[in-house]
Amino acid sequence: MPTKRGRPSRSDWARVDATSDDEIAAQIVEDPDTAPDMADAIAARTGRAEPPEIDVAATRRRLGLTQQAFADRIGVGKQLVADWEQHRKRPSGPARSLLVIVDRLGWEALNAIR
Repeated sequence: MPTKRGRPSRSDWARVDATSDDEIAAQIVEDPDTAPDMADAIAARTGRAEPPEIDVAATRRRLGLTQQAFADRIGVGKQLVADWEQHRKRPSGPARSLLVIVDRLGWEALNAIR
């Protein structure tokens, strides 16, 4: 399969397909930065409820905040807020729960954080 630059892919897809769950778990322990976002799969397996998706940009605009001000209020970096808004990253876990609360309660939630 060609890549964007027209070179053939070097991925050994047969090897990838043959990788067991235990091998994947061992690789994640060795290098956590390569782990896929498994929040949905874990929630489905454990029965744990996952907070709904939040339109971060709409929430921020409704509060009248810049990306920097919003980031400062919730304790994250401006770049992360931009990544959420541009769908380059997806909030998960505690960040997603916090965003749901901020979306629903607005300034009351932001003031409670201080």
